[in-house]
Amino acid sequence: MDAETINFSPINQTIDKFVNITGIPDSLVDAAKARLIQLLKEQFPDFDIDPSQFDLVKFNHLIWPDSSIGCPQDGHFYTQVQTPGYSMEFKIGCTVYTMHIDASGSLIASPDFPNQR
Repeated sequence: MDAETINFSPINQTIDKFVNITGIPDSLVDAAKARLIQLLKEQFPDFDIDPSQFDLVKFNHLIWPDSSIGCPQDGHFYTQVQTPGYSMEFKIGCTVYTMHIDASGSLIASPDFPNQR
């Protein structure tokens, strides 16, 4: 498969390769859910939801062009190395949140919470 360039909304980060896959490790889904809960609690201190109420509605295997994993923060510098990982969309009620995670699970970020790492 030839590499193609796409614009990944909502941050318009250019991603050099895009590959659909058929599975994602449960440990990475759980890590992304845990980080999403943390981000939501920081924004909404009264937020209380069981992670089992999260529906994983979409995911893609991606290779980002750097270690920002598609969520760069102003004033930060990132290693310019291809970083494999996943973009996941979780639906909670009527709201969908996007989470990005590298393949090792050590980097987790969200374009929905741009200044949180």
